[in-house]
Amino acid sequence: MEFAILMFVVSWIGAGMYKYRNLKRLEDHKRSWKDLAADTQMQHVPTRYLFSPSRVEGEYRGLKLSIKTTERNQETFTEIRLIRPNQFTHKPMTRLDAGNVEHLLNRSRAILPLDDRSLQFDGYQLLYRESQVRSDIDKLKQIIDHLCDLALMYTEAIQLGGEAVPVLHPIALDPHNPLKAMAYKLLLEIGSFTALKFASQLEAVRCQACLASFTPHDVNIGFLVYYACRRCRKSQFYYEGLSLILVLDNQMRDEFVQQDNFLYVNGFKQRKLFDFDEVIIDHASDKEVASLALRIGNDTDAFRAERYGKMPCTVMENCKLSKNTMHMLKRVFGLVQIKQAD
Repeated sequence: MEFAILMFVVSWIGAGMYKYRNLKRLEDHKRSWKDLAADTQMQHVPTRYLFSPSRVEGEYRGLKLSIKTTERNQETFTEIRLIRPNQFTHKPMTRLDAGNVEHLLNRSRAILPLDDRSLQFDGYQLLYRESQVRSDIDKLKQIIDHLCDLALMYTEAIQLGGEAVPVLHPIALDPHNPLKAMAYKLLLEIGSFTALKFASQLEAVRCQACLASFTPHDVNIGFLVYYACRRCRKSQFYYEGLSLILVLDNQMRDEFVQQDNFLYVNGFKQRKLFDFDEVIIDHASDKEVASLALRIGNDTDAFRAERYGKMPCTVMENCKLSKNTMHMLKRVFGLVQIKQAD
C-alpha cells in the first residue's frame, strides 16, 4: 500500500515538473515568436489558455506562412506551413542554375534536422515539422528563410528542365536522403513540363548550345521521361520553329544569320557537325567542299546519318566544283542541285 502511494506521489510530482517545464518552454517561445512576428511583419496570435501555445501567421516573401506547435504523446512539435497563393508573384532567385539547386538541397541537411517524415511538399504547400520548440529567433528565422528558398526554388527548378535532372536524380535514388520525395516530385514535374513544351514538336526545336534536336530521355526511375537536347540533355535555351541551314561560304562573316524562319550557320566558323536541315555551298574551294562531304560521309552519329539521304544540298552556279566533288556530294545527300545566283 505504501509503495503504491509512493509511486502515485512520484508520478504526480513528475507530471507537475513536466507541466512546469512545458509552461516555461511555452512562455519562452511565446516571447520569441512575438518578436519574430514583429521582425517579419506578420501577426502573432496569442491563445486564451495557459498551456496552449501561440502561433505566427501572415505573408512572408510572397508565401502564406503559419508557425504553430502541436502535442503528440506528451511531446511538443513545431509545425511550419508555407502555401503558395493561386495568384503567385515573387522575385525570382538570382540566376538559378543546377549548381544553385544542388547547393540549396545540400544545405537543407545542415540547417534542418530532417528525417523521412519531417518535410512534405507538393509544389504548392510545404509542411515542415521538428520535435522541438525553438526560442532562438535567429535560428528560427534561418529555418523559415531556408524553407522559403526551397519553396521558391521548386517552382524555378522546373523551368530549368533537363539541366536540373543530374542533380535531382541521385537524391531521388538515395533511400537514406530525407529529400528524396521532393527530388522525385521535381523530376515528375520536369517530365510533365518538358513533355508539354517539346513532345509534339521535336523536329522544330534545336538546342542553342549544341544546335542539336530534342529527344526523350529515360531517367531510370520507373517510367519517368523528360525531353531535352539529345547531346547535352539541357532544355532551357533552344531555337523553336527555325530550319537550320549549313552554309559553306568564305564571304559570310557572321557565325549565325537569322532570316524569317531560317537560321544560316557559317560552316567555316561552326566546325563541329550539328543537326542541320539543308546545305548551301557558295564561294568555297573544291578542296573545302570535298572536305565537308568527306566529314559528313564519315559521320558516325546515327541520328544525323539517317537524315542526310533525304536532305537537299544547293550548289551556287558560280562555285565551280570538280565532277569528283559533285559525285561525293551526291553520294551523301538526297538531292544535289545547282542554282543560279540571284
